[in-house]
Amino acid sequence: MPTYFIINELDDQYTWKDFEICDLSYDYALDTLNIPEECIESINVSTKLQRVEITIIEDRDFLNEDWYYSLLQYSA
Repeated sequence: MPTYFIINELDDQYTWKDFEICDLSYDYALDTLNIPEECIESINVSTKLQRVEITIIEDRDFLNEDWYYSLLQYSA
């Protein structure tokens, strides 16, 4: 079960500049990727590499969640 994901292209109305100006990483994960806050273990953003790295807690119950299936395309 993958728990580490790398996003190289931002969705919606976010830009890499948004992450430089203020820390919108959790907003992006919650609002755009629909990851429940309690499931997030860590988020690291590299504007230089233009990537968001998200680690979620390991829980087999996530396998039945739509947001988890959406994240699978970003599994590293």
